[in-house]
Amino acid sequence: TTLPQVIYTREENIYSSYGDSNPSSAEMDGDMRTMNDAIIVGAVCLGADMWGLLQSSLFMNKVNILQIIMHFMGGVAVSTFIQNQWPYQYIWVLVALFNVPTALIEVGIMLAVNCFGIVII
Repeated sequence: TTLPQVIYTREENIYSSYGDSNPSSAEMDGDMRTMNDAIIVGAVCLGADMWGLLQSSLFMNKVNILQIIMHFMGGVAVSTFIQNQWPYQYIWVLVALFNVPTALIEVGIMLAVNCFGIVII
């Protein structure tokens, strides 16, 4: 995943959202916290993806293809976010589109297999 690379460009993304004016230190701190929260949510989702992959969905080809496609598209989108210095608010859109759905799928599969005893092929 490319999301951890955003750590190195946070300031540029924050400044790009203010245009010609500079943010105050309080605004900068709040915006930095917002970006850190998005990165943490993305990392938790990635952890759920990896745990689910190793726990229950390793041999589910359709799920794995979906994971590969979503993470590829997310990696390209985050790389574009970094390269083009998009405003920092867009990081939440990228996390919501590409990290959260895959994590929910993996958690759903883990619940189905481990808690409810549903056999998914």
